[in-house]
Amino acid sequence: MMDATKYSVGYYPPPVEPGHVYEWPQKDHIEQAPAWCSVDLRDGNQSLIVPMSLEEKLEFYDMLVKIGFKEIEVGFPAASETEYEFLRTLIDGNRIPQDVTVQVLTQCRDHIIRKTFEAVKGAPRAIIHFYNSTSVAQREQVFKKSKEEIKKIAVDGAKLVKQLSEEYEGNFLFEYSPESFTGTEVDYAVDVCNAVLDIMQPTPDRPMIINLPVTVEMSITKYDLEKMEEGQKATVTLAGHTYEGTVTKLSRIAEKNDKGTPVVTAQVKIDNPDENIYLGLEAKVNVQGRFVKDVLVVPAECVNSGQDGDFCYVVNENGVVEKKVIEKGLASDDAVEVKSGLAAGDKVISGGLTTGITEGTRVTAVEE
Repeated sequence: MMDATKYSVGYYPPPVEPGHVYEWPQKDHIEQAPAWCSVDLRDGNQSLIVPMSLEEKLEFYDMLVKIGFKEIEVGFPAASETEYEFLRTLIDGNRIPQDVTVQVLTQCRDHIIRKTFEAVKGAPRAIIHFYNSTSVAQREQVFKKSKEEIKKIAVDGAKLVKQLSEEYEGNFLFEYSPESFTGTEVDYAVDVCNAVLDIMQPTPDRPMIINLPVTVEMSITKYDLEKMEEGQKATVTLAGHTYEGTVTKLSRIAEKNDKGTPVVTAQVKIDNPDENIYLGLEAKVNVQGRFVKDVLVVPAECVNSGQDGDFCYVVNENGVVEKKVIEKGLASDDAVEVKSGLAAGDKVISGGLTTGITEGTRVTAVEE
């Protein structure tokens, strides 16, 4: 899997003339394998109908270490108690080898960044991967913000990440992504990335990763929208090449196409991009459809995992915390279907507030 010979020179280089060196053929290939980063515990896990439990995550992580991965994306610790506890278990249990770097994800949002650093403190070596959406569709239709306002989100996020990295114990490196890069004007994406780099001030000894997510944009009719959800798998065909992908965004805002038909924009992230992909290509996308209707749904961050299975904390009519074991159905990055264990109207504890909560605690419920 990590064989660098596939990148070897495939032709005879031109002769070297006295006093003249051909530089271009010396820069078009690599001579050692790139740094492979496994994203199975995050991007892979969110595409599962039933996400992995804490025990399953630990078993999968141990397998990735045994395979030989030196960079492992372990999750989004602020998203749920399971993600948070998984990272703490790795750090507190000294399960991160000295030559392995773990990576965590966080949006450029104040409370999520702070929660992330609480989870990652004490890590021997960790990459803090922060991101925000920069595309035209996200700016205009979702956030309704100007270019400067969106850039400010990235800059403010970078400032907080840098500040907390100096306050918390741990060895931290950094990565930034202008999410939905392929839907962002190139010049603007460069401007935002440079603004982030100006804050983080990377050096040759402490480099920073700029990640440019590769996504394919497609349109679906309003009749097909109910059949789709974030996290579904897709097959993408580009210029005769076929790739596996994952549905990452659904705009849910209908616009009329050239034929006057109301359509909704969706984005698919290509899981295995290569040199045959470039901007401007038209793609054929097939999405593996699954959907459910009229079901009970809770935010993903409300669902926790323990020895008894998956559960949520709820506040009963007396203002006391109860632990309710649930059966999960379909799940996306943001929401989880609850097949049993909860009822409509139950007051579920959310917003990353489950850390430290125990059954029997008396609290005051606040509607979100």
